Order: sequence, then C-alpha cells, then structure tokens
Amino acid sequence: MKQRLSAFDDFHKKYFVINNYFLSFNSDEIFKFEPQNNTCSSKSRYYFELKKIVNLPCPCCGRIMTTRDEMNDFVENIKMAKGQTLIEELTKYEGRIKGIEKQVLKKVKINAKKHPDKNLKELFKQMYRNSIQQLENSQQKVIAKVMKLSDGLEGRTYITVKKDIKTVNTLLQKRRNSQVFKRKTFITSFYKLIMEEENPRNKKILELIAQKAKGLPTSGNSTDAFIVKYHRRRIDEIAQRLLDASLASTEHVNPRSCGGVNDPSNYLVQCKYCNSERSSLEYKDWLKKHPEMKRNIQVHIDKVISLILNEQINGYDFYPLVIKYTLVKESKGLLDINIENIIDYLKYKYLAA
Repeated sequence: MKQRLSAFDDFHKKYFVINNYFLSFNSDEIFKFEPQNNTCSSKSRYYFELKKIVNLPCPCCGRIMTTRDEMNDFVENIKMAKGQTLIEELTKYEGRIKGIEKQVLKKVKINAKKHPDKNLKELFKQMYRNSIQQLENSQQKVIAKVMKLSDGLEGRTYITVKKDIKTVNTLLQKRRNSQVFKRKTFITSFYKLIMEEENPRNKKILELIAQKAKGLPTSGNSTDAFIVKYHRRRIDEIAQRLLDASLASTEHVNPRSCGGVNDPSNYLVQCKYCNSERSSLEYKDWLKKHPEMKRNIQVHIDKVISLILNEQINGYDFYPLVIKYTLVKESKGLLDINIENIIDYLKYKYLAA
C-alpha cells in the first residue's frame, strides 16, 4: 500500500520539479502528464486511501459519507441495540441517509419507541405484518392495469400474457408465497415477447405493458417492499443496507466503460448512492440533474486540501492537482475546482531552494 501511494506522489513530484510546475499556472499547457496506470494492482485496483477520511462530504450530494470502519462499528452496535439505544444509534447517521432507506429508518424509530424490547430484526418482523398487505395492494393495482392493457393483444401472445398474469395473481394472493414473485423476471418476460413479436399492434401494446409493469414497487422505492424483502435477513444485513448508500466509494471520473484508468488521478471519493446513480453519464447531463455538485465538489476538495496541509494524510500532496485536471478534462470545463491553497504549499515544499 505504501509503495503504491508513494509511487503516485513520486511520479507527480518528479514532473512538478523538472517542469517548474505552476510557474505559469494560467497557461493552457500546464497539464501535459499522463496518469500513471500501474499505481494499483489488479487485486486492489479500487483501493483509495481517501475513502478512509472521516466526515468527508460527498462531492455530489454534499452529505457526509460513511467509511468502512464506521459501517462496521454501526453494524456491531445495532446488533445489541433495542429501544432508546437503537433509536440513538440510528439517529447518529440519520443525516447521511437518503432515498427509501431514510423513510424506512423513520418507521423503525417509531416502532422502536412502541416496542422497546425488540431489536432491529424483531422490529422488521413486526412491521412485516402491515407491509406485506400494503405491498400486495400496490402490486395488485399495477397488475390490474397490465391486465386491462393485455385485453388488446391478439393470437398466441394474448394467451401467453394472460397465463403469465394469472400465475402472478396466484402468487400475490397467497401471502406466504409473496416472496416467490420476482418483479424483474415478470418485466423481462414482456421484453422477451417484444423481441419475438412480429405483429406491430401486439408489439406496441407489449411495450406499454412493460412500461406499466415497471411501476411495480421495489425495495429501492417502496418502504413496504423494503421491509418485506429484508424481514427475513440477518440483523447485520438489515443494518448494513440502511447505511449502505452513504458508504464512501471510488468513483471513476472518466468511467471505466469509457476507457477510464484505475488510478488515483481518475478517482473521486463519492457516496455509493451518487456513484451508482451517475454510472457512466456524461457530466454535462449529470450536472443538469445535480447542479449542486459544482458547489459541493469545492467543499469536498477544500476538506481534502486542509487535511494535506495539516499533514493528516500522506502520499496525496498532488491529488488536488491531478484530479482538477481530470475533472476539467472530463467535464469539458464545467467542473473547475479552486486549488490555490495547495499550489502555494507545493511550491514551498518542492520548488523552494
């Protein structure tokens, strides 16, 4: 690990000194180096020391991210917690959680107050009784709309789709077997029919059905689906899922699918939720959805620079420099962070005679 971190800084230090780096900082020719592609082995290519920084805000959403160590501590504490203790443990990280997990957490806290003798898993079992009914009602509403659309189908396609819907209805009506129903499999079956369908009318109706079927609730958008899915899981799995979206993860600024390298010069610490949502989306499109990133990424990099200046992290003196280059290049100038503080530090540390 130390060798890899050293290699990253040594590579840029050498370039910095030889080229009298930053003496013409406003020049367009300032960034001429190529990222060092071999700083990370294939076994640990996603390792990034900055993911260990505590209280580091996400450069996209701005929420404080959770380190792996914090996650492990949270899970261990939750295992033994009940009642007020459980509420307090959940509250510690409540500000980091967003999406459906935040709504689930609120439900858990309400029920923990009502049932102070129950741990997290026992509360999920308690909430399951109501959630399974609510989930089935939501599912039935979507299936009814799919059923109505399928009335317009013709020939064998009509028979096939009606048979599939009947099977799903049977599963949903048997509460004990509700977990057997697979939303993804159900939706995929329609897309398979679309690919095979030759009748233009049937194809158009199948496309409408597939789109409507996507409205079926999932653990990612429904508290009831979340509770039903996780009520049989181990307590540590439930706890980890609640905090998982806030986990600090390695974001490839230039996505791997677009040729991005596995190297700190292409890494940005980002919460798992934002990392997953962006995927390989271009920044011009991503920033339309998340204009707040322009502000939040500066707060993020200012925190990193502060830690470097106070020597609280080692081996990343040049990280703000190279990530600025990567961000400007990948975003076509839309993300241009201010790194003046680190520039003065680097000049003094590496150029002063």
